Amino acid sequence: MEGGRLGCAVCVLTGASRGFGRALAPQLAGLLSPGSVLLLSARSDSMLRQLKEELCTQQPGLQVVLAAADLGTESGVQQLLSAVRELPRPERLQRLLLINNAGPLDTNMQQLARETSMDPELRSRLQKLNSEGELVDCGTSAQKLLSLLQRDTFQSGAHVDFYDI
Repeated sequence: MEGGRLGCAVCVLTGASRGFGRALAPQLAGLLSPGSVLLLSARSDSMLRQLKEELCTQQPGLQVVLAAADLGTESGVQQLLSAVRELPRPERLQRLLLINNAGPLDTNMQQLARETSMDPELRSRLQKLNSEGELVDCGTSAQKLLSLLQRDTFQSGAHVDFYDI
């Protein structure tokens, strides 16, 4: 991918250490112009640090900021908000992106749940999603989101659900 198609941006990506967020981060970084800021958030600080190293090598002009936080807790949300408030503001800022990811993606966690869940009803529902092809792999899902962002046809501030694209 050619860098800079999304311009100079400040991006916040949650769940960045695994699954969809991990698959999305390198692709997203490749679309940002030098001077952009990418805030990565997840519970695993060590996995975030590994990702940061990879992204900084891939995109030397990108500033990567980490916020290790559990967003399932009030204190984790406050940690992330504090990190967002402290983000640098690029002079040529063109867009602000918040990618708060969740959904029926085929991740290792989903596979583990469908194979080992002690709840037979949950295990059955997850196995059905998988067998009927209802799960989207993380790489495909990341490409769909980035295609949508590059088309730039949505209204600013809109909630965008790209699952059906």
